[in-house]
Amino acid sequence: MIENELLKLVKRTRKLSLSKKMTLAQLEAECDFEKSNMARIEKGNTNPTYKTLLKVANALSLSISELVIFD
Repeated sequence: MIENELLKLVKRTRKLSLSKKMTLAQLEAECDFEKSNMARIEKGNTNPTYKTLLKVANALSLSISELVIFD
């Protein structure tokens, strides 16, 4: 179940970044992530921490709840 939720988070993050016309490289830079960190998140190879989610949400001008609430 956790993997399913993580996959939803990855898809949502991609969708939101695209809607803001933000490339993956721009999102990484805005979050101050190394490319390898973002790749692990996108592949579902790591569980993002609260701090990581906060950085992503802030980069997308969202609250964490807006980021993690799925349609």
